[in-house]
Amino acid sequence: MNIRLPLYDIFGYFLPGIVVMLAAILLIWSIYLPAAPLTFMTLPKQVWLILTVLAYFAGHFVQAIGNVFSDLVVRPEAHVFGEHADGSCKELVKEVHTLVHRSLGVNKIEPAWIYRICDATVLHCGMTGEREIYVYREGFYRGASVSFGLLAIALFVRSLIGRTSLLWNGSLVQVPSSLLWVLVVFAACGCV
Repeated sequence: MNIRLPLYDIFGYFLPGIVVMLAAILLIWSIYLPAAPLTFMTLPKQVWLILTVLAYFAGHFVQAIGNVFSDLVVRPEAHVFGEHADGSCKELVKEVHTLVHRSLGVNKIEPAWIYRICDATVLHCGMTGEREIYVYREGFYRGASVSFGLLAIALFVRSLIGRTSLLWNGSLVQVPSSLLWVLVVFAACGCV
């Protein structure tokens, strides 16, 4: 049995999935068991396997949410290929527009389609090694942004409830609310 686990699956799906599952656990704990201390317990291997698979699929879900949110904001393609591009590649962008007009006979084309044409050209004629790295990083950033946003919300809810405690090595440890607020800020920074 040969199982390949590429970096894209680990960083693009699994790690954001772990963060979103942590957020879900914190939210459930905050809403349904607000006074109960968080207890760390040992789990059987089968449960860890199920949690691993759930984290992987949660990462897919979070990345899909990130893709939906990215369509609501200004797309990166508009910054590069749009009419009001930032100017860092102005000559290259002008050449791309000219080449698309000459090849396809289209005068006005949306920046997203220009990007897709360039991407398809790289896929069919170019070296795709760097492209794959950028695609995986784009997915990782989208998934991580959404998962850290959900973690920030869960930590915010937990910090509003208060009375946070952990059962650690047989003793009850009170978690100061200032620590929870610091974690909220860190998770929000991870989202941004």
